Amino acid sequence: MVQVSHAFLYLIILESFTLIEHLTAAHNGNSESPNKKPNIVFILIDDLGFNDVSYHGSNETKTPNIDALARSGTVLTRHYTHSLCSPSRGALMTAKYATQLGLGYVIRPARREGLGLEEKLMPEYLRELIEERNQSNPFFVYFAHNAVHIPIEGKTSLASRFPGVFDSERLAYLTQVAAVDESVGVVMETLEKAGVLDNTIVVVTSDNGGSTEHDSRSSNFPLRGGKRTLFEGGVRTPALIAGPGIHKEKLYQHYFHISDWLSTFLEAVGAHLSHLPDGLDGVSHWKNFRQANLEDDGHVPRKEVLIGIETGGTRALIHGKLQIAMLSVQSQKLGYPIGTGLERTFR
Repeated sequence: MVQVSHAFLYLIILESFTLIEHLTAAHNGNSESPNKKPNIVFILIDDLGFNDVSYHGSNETKTPNIDALARSGTVLTRHYTHSLCSPSRGALMTAKYATQLGLGYVIRPARREGLGLEEKLMPEYLRELIEERNQSNPFFVYFAHNAVHIPIEGKTSLASRFPGVFDSERLAYLTQVAAVDESVGVVMETLEKAGVLDNTIVVVTSDNGGSTEHDSRSSNFPLRGGKRTLFEGGVRTPALIAGPGIHKEKLYQHYFHISDWLSTFLEAVGAHLSHLPDGLDGVSHWKNFRQANLEDDGHVPRKEVLIGIETGGTRALIHGKLQIAMLSVQSQKLGYPIGTGLERTFR
């Protein structure tokens, strides 16, 4: 099978906000049409910990722009990924678990492995709907941050926001999170100035849990473990969705896997999911996001999540209210209940 490099996962990456301004130039004055398909902006932060957003209740982290989006939209309390970047991003782009893609490792620049050329990716599905974009057609932007991945490059100008933090490495990490939060604010301001914010779905999430290795000082509290583990802290991430039809200040407590975004977006822009190819693992949550009572169990999109099947026999599955993990190194089988992991706080 012919495969490609890691760069193939990054088909649409914003290096600046010029692209948003260019994409939205044709939309001024047209955002009030009730039948208009929504635009989509997907912001993926690298290695952001579960407790590294202040809307999860942290008194140390300061993420006012992300918090504002959480208040204006719906917070996903059980958003799951794989435990590493490349598997998660492959699942995001293809709506397939990484086990289907043969991705159980990080794809580094020097490696030839990656997604097979036969795999159809999220931008390709969406492009088919917006191929001949004009003033009435939507746009899709995938904004993939390198931050807050190591090496931690703190922003000293923001250090004064954290007077009670004395650990220099934790301080550097928090200023980097704050800088990412500022970039989210710039995206929102740009969309608002272009007159398209009211018709744009915005998602902010992470590719895996925060790293607790090396020089990183992320926090996944109150979850166990971190990046590279199959425990909750490694695979359960901050996530929110805001935009037209999305309820404000709500918690979405159904299981959601990163592979579900593709089907969810396609249904949001009016695609017929019956036309999708067989073999996809992702499911749509769009109808659930729009219903008045998000906790209504009349329709549960997914009842289980495959967390991972890794080399050496390490594997984990969430089914019902239990996460079942087989950890080959420790030679133990664990089963423990899944809680919400956060209180209803929108600050």
